[in-house]
Amino acid sequence: FHADEWKKQMSNMEDAQKWERKLDELREYRIEYGHCNIPKGHKLSPWIRDQKHDYKILMEGKESKMTLAKMQKMIEIGFVFQKLKPRPPSWKQRLEEL
Repeated sequence: FHADEWKKQMSNMEDAQKWERKLDELREYRIEYGHCNIPKGHKLSPWIRDQKHDYKILMEGKESKMTLAKMQKMIEIGFVFQKLKPRPPSWKQRLEEL
């Protein structure tokens, strides 16, 4: 092993462990509050923002820190990556309102 390769592997392992710890915190939040909608200002908020950003990059087909395995773990505990936007009323619904 070259020293730089070893450092990179160690860094990757540390990152993976940090990610798993944050996932555990999200899981605990879900157990306590019944959902994964982390409010702004919560200690997990920056991590959640990063996960959503990495997810978006992955969905664009670009190289990302988000993996399918990470996505699956988050989805399994009830995390939603994208908010569903309500559909605007149809023309027919608008007409009925008149």
